[in-house]
Amino acid sequence: MTVCHKYIEMAYLPRRCGGHWSGDHDGWSLFEAAENFLCRNKFWIVGAVAVVGAVKIYGVFRSRQLREEWNAMGPNVVVLHTVPPGLICPSPVPAALKLETFLRLAKIEYKREYNVPMGPKHKTPWITINGEDIADSEIIIQRLQKMFNKFPDTDLPKEERAVGVAMRVMLEEHFYWGLVSWRFSEDNMQGFVKVIKTSPLTHLALKMLQRTIAKILYVQGVGRHSYDEIHHFMRKDLEALSDYLGTKAYLHGSAVSVVDCAIFGLLCQIVYNSPGSPYEKYIREDFPNLLEYVERVKQQLWPDWEECLANSPVTEQ
Repeated sequence: MTVCHKYIEMAYLPRRCGGHWSGDHDGWSLFEAAENFLCRNKFWIVGAVAVVGAVKIYGVFRSRQLREEWNAMGPNVVVLHTVPPGLICPSPVPAALKLETFLRLAKIEYKREYNVPMGPKHKTPWITINGEDIADSEIIIQRLQKMFNKFPDTDLPKEERAVGVAMRVMLEEHFYWGLVSWRFSEDNMQGFVKVIKTSPLTHLALKMLQRTIAKILYVQGVGRHSYDEIHHFMRKDLEALSDYLGTKAYLHGSAVSVVDCAIFGLLCQIVYNSPGSPYEKYIREDFPNLLEYVERVKQQLWPDWEECLANSPVTEQ
């Protein structure tokens, strides 16, 4: 008999037998049973409360310590909170690579920070600047453009900006879920763990995340389709992007625009972080102009690409 079963049984025993059942009452005293349990286990309960309290106190202390470190990075310096870099690509997260590419395009000083990758909206990336936290890559980009008065797309006609928004939303809100389906469901993360630096703790976290993502995919809608159907939908997205890009260097012509940051961030996940996926095959065999496009943006804004990878001596400093 376990200790728990023993206490439960005692709650039903008469008081004269060491329990809490009273013949003078129609029921047993839940209060007395709880009191008995607390008295017999007060050492363990006090210990548990002490541990929880210590963890919370440490959390508050650590949070303040990190805040001081972020503030010490200087005024108008963007602290980019995100996940650690991958082995082949500077980030396994499309939005994080998008945001960092924009920071380079706009020539805004920033520093990466990996201690707290999840922000106020429980998403990554997020930033801290001058003591203010800002979440969501698109909101961050809009805020930073106003804050630093840097608008790379000022000269673009409204029609082209509209097309850029449509392309970005197609990739971020539709194609992205096909990529997530491949990474966490169809491929069961086999390719993904090859392109990131892993540990036993990372594997455990990814497995827990995998179950959550399966539910999200179903609610979002993509998870209700067969893999072949998902491939078909996502190929149409890549085909549309390839057709519009054509022979242009970048989406809107000869200069990198803000929307190129988002497109680059997502296409890099296919080229570098999805080995063996049908989407990698589509780009390499059917839409080579997208592969050339990725290489152009990389050369333009990421000359230090190799230095930004997980095993780079610069990154590990």
